[in-house]
Amino acid sequence: MNNEFTTVIEYLKGLLESDNRVTYVTHGVSNDIDLDKNSNYPLAHIQFLNFNPSYQIGMISFLFEIHILKIRDLDKTPSTDKWLRNDNELDNYNTCVNIANRLFAALKQGTEIEVASQTTPEIISLQFMNMLDGCKFQLELATTNQYDLCD
Repeated sequence: MNNEFTTVIEYLKGLLESDNRVTYVTHGVSNDIDLDKNSNYPLAHIQFLNFNPSYQIGMISFLFEIHILKIRDLDKTPSTDKWLRNDNELDNYNTCVNIANRLFAALKQGTEIEVASQTTPEIISLQFMNMLDGCKFQLELATTNQYDLCD
């Protein structure tokens, strides 16, 4: 049975789960992010976008969009600190950048799954239902195509 997709997405999920700062790894369309208001953060969300079988070179690649998000906590007490204000915005960015950076470093470790391409991470501020901060980026992962044209 050909299971390249399952192998690649489970590999990606495993890398994200191995980061002790990530509380949950979810998947689905980006509109589904954060529908559970009881989620603990930070969370990583994987959205499958497309795939590209390259039979000539015996590879198949899968394109994902990854969101790494943390909830913005607002302190109702007024703050006189003009830099930190009364929220955790900078802490959220710090955590999400560290998670993304560790993921990129882990992907460089030699396995049968290779990074075919990646986009520059984009910052997310106060998005989705729970006002989330973090980043998102696209990641294309490739592996050997197990499909045999003779089957």
